[in-house]
Amino acid sequence: MGRSSRHATPSTAGRPAPAFLAAFESTYLPGPDRDVAESTGHDLRWRADLDAVADRGIRTVRYPVRWHRIEPEPGRYDWSATDAALEHLRERGVDPVVDLVHHTSYPGWLADGFRDPRFRGAYVAFAEAVATRYPWLTSYTLFNEPFATLFLAGHEGLWPPYDRGIPGFARLLLSVLPALSEASACWSQLLPEARHLWVDTCEHHAGAAGAPGTYAQLANDRRHAVLDLALGHDLDPDRPFLGELLRAGAEPLVDLPPVRVDVVGLDYYCHSEWWYDERGSRAPSPHPVGFAAIAEQYAARYDRPLVLSETNLRGLPSDRASWLRYVLEQYELAVSRGVPLEGLCWFPFVDSCDWDSLLARPAGRPDPVGVVSLGPGGERLPTTFTAVWEAAAAGSPAAELPAYRFQPPCDAQLAGFLPQMAHWPWEDPPAVDAVAPIRIPEDREEPAVSDIPVTSREPDLVVLSHLRWVWVWQRPQHLVSRFAALRAPSGARTWFVEEPVAGEVAAPEIGTEERDGVTRVWLVVPRRPDQPEFLGFDDDAAGAYGRLLAEFLTSAGRPAEPDVLLYTPMALDIAEALVPGRLSYDVMDDLASFLRAPEGLRLRQRRALAEADVVFAGGRSLHRSVRSHRNGEV
Repeated sequence: MGRSSRHATPSTAGRPAPAFLAAFESTYLPGPDRDVAESTGHDLRWRADLDAVADRGIRTVRYPVRWHRIEPEPGRYDWSATDAALEHLRERGVDPVVDLVHHTSYPGWLADGFRDPRFRGAYVAFAEAVATRYPWLTSYTLFNEPFATLFLAGHEGLWPPYDRGIPGFARLLLSVLPALSEASACWSQLLPEARHLWVDTCEHHAGAAGAPGTYAQLANDRRHAVLDLALGHDLDPDRPFLGELLRAGAEPLVDLPPVRVDVVGLDYYCHSEWWYDERGSRAPSPHPVGFAAIAEQYAARYDRPLVLSETNLRGLPSDRASWLRYVLEQYELAVSRGVPLEGLCWFPFVDSCDWDSLLARPAGRPDPVGVVSLGPGGERLPTTFTAVWEAAAAGSPAAELPAYRFQPPCDAQLAGFLPQMAHWPWEDPPAVDAVAPIRIPEDREEPAVSDIPVTSREPDLVVLSHLRWVWVWQRPQHLVSRFAALRAPSGARTWFVEEPVAGEVAAPEIGTEERDGVTRVWLVVPRRPDQPEFLGFDDDAAGAYGRLLAEFLTSAGRPAEPDVLLYTPMALDIAEALVPGRLSYDVMDDLASFLRAPEGLRLRQRRALAEADVVFAGGRSLHRSVRSHRNGEV
């Protein structure tokens, strides 16, 4: 289904320009009790931010209703900040698409997050209160990116409540989808003319022939599972992923009263397209089909109007300008093919914060993705991209926008997209955006592991992480890439050891890849029926991980007693199998203190804190939390 967008140049003659939406980021970090609106200063600068949007002619804004701040304790609502912002938008003639839950933006007193037994009742009551208080609203989003949010929180264990695997994903769906169904019925009754914009990731998966291609088919089925369950659409238990999900406990959702969905929002980023081959999985895909082709697939499946509800690019302003040209060109192409698109939203208007750690800690680090940039003091700074976005929002077609050459690292990340841009009139970025490259000799080759001489006086560094190197560039990647660069001149190697994966092997075996100056290492275990691809360090099939890793390093000629850096206590047994010279533990989040944390996690956490030579804590609250388990410094 769908067609490739390669080399296509649509005609825009006679077609109206897309309606541009603006948006503001507000995701709440429950542990540190801080949200992105506070990190960016929008909570204090909201009036000027909203005026900046309205003054540029924008008439629709995706805007958060911050439940976590409105209901600081059960049943007590403080509407003052929300009243002021929504009324100001109304005065300026801007229509808000209110967003009731943006990722983990629920009240902190829901201690077990989406798994908390109080979630359903509290959420439905809050949703009803919003609809009752603002009966003039014309558009709303009941839950932003439910698939992406619950997958990261329930399947990948990256966000609270840190559940894992398909059973964990099913548990969160059983808590959240009935609540959405009930809230949808409430809003349909109270605001029957308002439109529900369902917003979620717009994905496409492809792979090489054989097992990679088979997994891509499962992932393409997975992308639709949550919306299909919400709508009661195509719930065939023989579907590859949906069937696994139903067997894992989600079967009661088949009989869920359907959620009302008037418009489907597609969040499309360069990393929305994945590729699978013998090297594993990676995004952005080296072989993307483009937004137009994917939008055709969603339009045919759901037969509803669509909005390109989010896109951005983490890069320099000139990189963002060229990505906007690409996305707008794809939007125009989709419309020329009959896809019922109603608008385009660059998300967010102001730079976000702390996505470099996937919101693991509120460091206040700007994420360079916004229409306007964050200055050192929180000031809003217009850039090259601001002017390009303003032109597009005013109606300029893609062909009239500049085509700046992508700069590192975007040039490498987007290499697969370049054939779709072959017809562009490329030009150098403006001098203000140009960054001088670091020249590396062209004949330089990455040495094989076995060819690296063991001349180091500094020990190798082995990093044991629950976050994979090729995911979003987060705290481990920031730190470890620097550690690797500092150690490399002495001949020391840095090994980034990831959680096991299921694959087509007869017995567990070690896989490696050279990437960004480190060596990725992972254990491939034989695939079992109904088993997720990504497993935990504590999976029964990974019992030999520590021994196999130690044997691998020895066979590579590496010195004994490496430094070991731990990012999850679940890998402590593997660390001990390496007999580390020094053991460090970087506590990104106190998972063991979370409600219903597994006892094994609690015990390993206490052991890791007690046994580590050095412990790092990502913030004051974590520092206080871990000090009680330490005799040494933190």
